[in-house]
Amino acid sequence: MLTSDTMYFFSVFVIVHYAAKKDGIVGEKSSERAWEILKTEWFYILPLATITVFMLAGYSPGYSAILGIVACIVVSWFNKDSRIDLHGFVEASRYGVESSLKIGATVGVISIIIGVLTYSGLVLTFADIVIELADGKLFLTIDLIALASLVLGMGVPVTAAYLITAVVARCLP
Repeated sequence: MLTSDTMYFFSVFVIVHYAAKKDGIVGEKSSERAWEILKTEWFYILPLATITVFMLAGYSPGYSAILGIVACIVVSWFNKDSRIDLHGFVEASRYGVESSLKIGATVGVISIIIGVLTYSGLVLTFADIVIELADGKLFLTIDLIALASLVLGMGVPVTAAYLITAVVARCLP
């Protein structure tokens, strides 16, 4: 069964694929085989594996992330060119904080919009309006949700517009 998430990512894939075809952009072939790269640089997978293992073991996301950061620092010392010293760690931390502040502001905007839509009852009313206007036609329902995404997403970043639309569209039966 297709969910709104699946349809969103599929549509992004299609758009990127045909835009690349139109502009003549093709993938670049690597001179090395994937297996050779994996054999020589397997240790770069360790931070992701650390986070995954600890999350699956039931530890909190924050604790798993801290262990993943420690694993990144350890892995950086495997190669002389990528070693993270104290200055590099401070710069990476500063960049991470700046990035998370942008995400935090976006999540704040999303929560305000979704809260207003939910507490006012507009989400259910919106679902009723879409069902009434679409008259059981799936293609028309998709068009109306796309229009709602355009309107609800004005003034917020793309990710926020997607999340708002996902919340509103999930109320449809």
